[in-house]
Amino acid sequence: MFETQRLRIRPWTVEDAAAFLELSRDRGLTDNTITPYNQETLDDAREWIRRNTNKWAVWEKFSGSIIGLAGITPIEFE
Repeated sequence: MFETQRLRIRPWTVEDAAAFLELSRDRGLTDNTITPYNQETLDDAREWIRRNTNKWAVWEKFSGSIIGLAGITPIEFE
């Protein structure tokens, strides 16, 4: 886990699935990423969290709200 004065950045847990589902539907996120995050259901969000251990949740400390995600996405070149 990483912390700053404003933020808490930590691995996603399956308990975060509802927050991730909401975040994945935000066009501000989905229009500006190379990884598809759009989830249809809570079960889809849980499965995404289980598969994507290289991504972290970004929480605002003051409000306790999820505000984004961070991580490393491997890209394969031919």
